[in-house]
Amino acid sequence: MKIAFTLFILILICSFVFAGWYPYYIPWSDGTSSPLHVGERLGMVPITCDSQRIYVRDGHIYRGAKRIRLFGTCLIYSAAIPTHAIADSIADNLAKMGFNALRFHALDDRYFPLGILDSTFRPSMLHFSPEAMDRLDYFINALAQRGIYIDICNTFRWWREIDGVPYADSLPKRGNFVMYFYKPMERVMARYITSLLTHYNPYRLCTYAQDPAIAMFELTNENSIFHAWYNGALEPSSETEYALKEPFRSILDSIWNHWLTTRYPSRDSLESAWAVGAHPAGSCFVHNGDFETIPPESVMQFLCYTSLGDTAEILWDSTSAASGRKSAKIVIHSVGSEVWGVFYQKKDLPVVVGRKMYYRFYAKASHKRLISVGFTRQALPWGSLGLDENKQLDTIWKLYDGTFIIDDTSVAGRFRFMLAQDTGTVWLDEVEICESPAYGLLPDENPFSSDSAVRLADWSHRWLYSRS
Repeated sequence: MKIAFTLFILILICSFVFAGWYPYYIPWSDGTSSPLHVGERLGMVPITCDSQRIYVRDGHIYRGAKRIRLFGTCLIYSAAIPTHAIADSIADNLAKMGFNALRFHALDDRYFPLGILDSTFRPSMLHFSPEAMDRLDYFINALAQRGIYIDICNTFRWWREIDGVPYADSLPKRGNFVMYFYKPMERVMARYITSLLTHYNPYRLCTYAQDPAIAMFELTNENSIFHAWYNGALEPSSETEYALKEPFRSILDSIWNHWLTTRYPSRDSLESAWAVGAHPAGSCFVHNGDFETIPPESVMQFLCYTSLGDTAEILWDSTSAASGRKSAKIVIHSVGSEVWGVFYQKKDLPVVVGRKMYYRFYAKASHKRLISVGFTRQALPWGSLGLDENKQLDTIWKLYDGTFIIDDTSVAGRFRFMLAQDTGTVWLDEVEICESPAYGLLPDENPFSSDSAVRLADWSHRWLYSRS
């Protein structure tokens, strides 16, 4: 009875509050002329194959001598290849809304009807579907007639041996960046782009390359070898699905070392050049981090916030160590609501903005799990000072290390581990943090010798080398 009465009251309130309201929506196919037709207000005019091309000058877009501004949106997959029956209505509505640019995204990423590729030739990714291209041709013409410029974005996410890419199955996930140094991928990419740009549009009476309406053409999308380096995909120790594998790693190393031999006439000249700025490591801020002579609770501060529901203890373990005889053993019995509920930290470290730092430690766990390592403020306002990373621990001892730059100010900093992501046991050994060294050419590196190549600097170790 109480529930029914409550519902009755709510209905009365809603009837009063929403009295006089009506549903409102913007029709997707409306292109009728009206004072609200933004395209008419902007003076959008048809683009023919004889129209002037837009171009960039001094960082601005021009058509002829006049600057123009493009206001665009994006269509992806099948939305970019509508049927003739609705293509004109979509173009009308876009023009009315004031869009004078439209981006076609990932057309090369799917077979028709989701993209423009022909599934008849599956698994090849180089053949266009005739029906898809007819739809695309018609839609481009409909847009151009209303003064809307087109940007075609190519993604090149899939590579096939049948298309001429040996070892395509060994490419890492999101491995498009390999195209920058692997010639077969470059050739396939050029073949696809040539086919698309030389495609003749019967509704426009010109090819895509000749059409001023196709104002922009993206050769690739969200694809950078720098981004791969930043994400750790180039690190030899990486075991993720994004990691660069053979034979691509050897190809990249070979290109890198060949470039060094063209830039420097000898190993001695390379060594001299890279010696500039090289220096040894500074003092270590964690003393007795090998836990051989001092118990772990005396080496660094151990905190367990029982108020959050965490229970843990730190022990001196003489049965397992990465080196020597002893290690720090942290047993997490229960975890609460925050990952910082179990904390192991070295406090009162100097903070010098711009200082390059190096850290390392060995660790293992009772089961595969995450821990967090960071260099942060030790008082309010809390926050990172350049290092805040998760590390995936294994059940065997492994080295974890890296570099960072102190990027903010603080009275003092702390090097800390947060361990309350999970219950179980974590072991730590050989814990160090110091001002980073800067190495030049290492003794075992020689680009002029096939068996002692110069290694690429990993992103996590980039400040360890004067070369970076």
